[in-house]
Amino acid sequence: MKQRNICGARIKEARLNKKLKQVDLVAALSNDYGIEMDRSALARIENLDRTIPDYELIAISEILDVTIEWLFAGKKRLSE
Repeated sequence: MKQRNICGARIKEARLNKKLKQVDLVAALSNDYGIEMDRSALARIENLDRTIPDYELIAISEILDVTIEWLFAGKKRLSE
């Protein structure tokens, strides 16, 4: 299967580090940013099987307190 994004694994890593479930992250996207995403869509992102628009990536990085650069390339986290 073709990989559709490069940051899904780091999104999952950051989510688990924050002790959030997938449903918690999609709820925060909806409540804080008005982005409607279901748990299965997030699972597909984390499994590199769904593209992720820039506005979703920005919101996810803010919720998870990591930089876009870290999501793309493993560079410095905001919390460091």
